[in-house]
Amino acid sequence: MCRNRHTVLALVLGIMCSTGLAAQSSNAPSFTEGLLLNIHFGGVTISFDEDNQNTQAGGGGGIAVGYGFSPLFAVVMNVDAAVADSDDLADPYALTHVDLLGRFHFGSGSRVLVPFLEAGFNGRAGAIRNEGLELSIQGGGLTLGGGMKYFVSTGLSLDLVADASIGSFTTASLKGGGASIDVDVDIAAVSGRLAFGLTWYPGAK
Repeated sequence: MCRNRHTVLALVLGIMCSTGLAAQSSNAPSFTEGLLLNIHFGGVTISFDEDNQNTQAGGGGGIAVGYGFSPLFAVVMNVDAAVADSDDLADPYALTHVDLLGRFHFGSGSRVLVPFLEAGFNGRAGAIRNEGLELSIQGGGLTLGGGMKYFVSTGLSLDLVADASIGSFTTASLKGGGASIDVDVDIAAVSGRLAFGLTWYPGAK
């Protein structure tokens, strides 16, 4: 009889523990799996020489979409558009970054604050229009960065992200008056971005 009571008590405790763990899992403080949608705003700098003597700055915003294959790893496509000023140009110019990144989270599912690192490929373009002419440059490179997520709810985070992109602009185009001229160039540049944004994970429960 005593043995049966002990068996029943052990079963009850096991059910209670498993139920508590399941509830804890479903109410995890952070979630970084599945589809992610992001909007962000921030600043950008870009330097065209090794000594950073010709650094230009501006501001703008962007969007990102991605997919978390696990709590640790996600792939993110990021697009940023900004307007920057240059002492050498009379008007501001548009500066666009497009990134395909692998992102690595640390502590997702167990923390409200989730740091991450990211790295991947980058494409950049700059364009300015004046008196019916458009001058643009394009090129590619690499992006390396990281940031911090603060989860206000399980599937909604406030993000602070810093990225640096390196590479060269390799093509310049001049369009206007019904004509278009493309030339090969080699303009090394380093750009930095600091952004504050909001990310939503629709699959979070």
